[in-house]
Amino acid sequence: MTKNFSNGFLTVLWVLSILSVASLTIGFVTVALVFIVIAIVMLVHPSSALGMPRYGYPSAHLSDIWVLALAGILVLALLACMALISYSVFRLIENIRHNIYFEARNLKFIRYVLWAYAGAIILQFFGALVNDIWNLNMNGLLSDQSSGGRWMIWIVVYVIYVMFKRGIALQDDANKIV
Repeated sequence: MTKNFSNGFLTVLWVLSILSVASLTIGFVTVALVFIVIAIVMLVHPSSALGMPRYGYPSAHLSDIWVLALAGILVLALLACMALISYSVFRLIENIRHNIYFEARNLKFIRYVLWAYAGAIILQFFGALVNDIWNLNMNGLLSDQSSGGRWMIWIVVYVIYVMFKRGIALQDDANKIV
């Protein structure tokens, strides 16, 4: 009964992680395509740069286009970090579903989560700086709300990483003895 429940729960987590990877990948590709189209329009018709910010950012000046580009790059980098986290969690869940626990590949995926999450925290901090300095209205995407809680989560993931690393070393020692 417990095995069926845990397999069912892992299946639900696995499906949710697939949906998360797909949605973040689609979001990243969409934002990247928007930037490519804007860059092509600005290269072909440079005077269009004066009118672009008028719709989404009414008080913009020509120099503020670079600020918007910086904010967009931060959003793309943040989406890339979140997609890497989501993919790594998907692979971890997939390995657990196949009864693969203390192996080097799981440690690799935990390390990816650890560094991508740290990158996301740092990118959100810089995004909040850009948001505050140039008074952009991107509070939902680039805000630095509760960064202390985010660092606590990073510490928890780091502890899990250290435990997995030590568990793999202990398992290797046990395998050498037997």
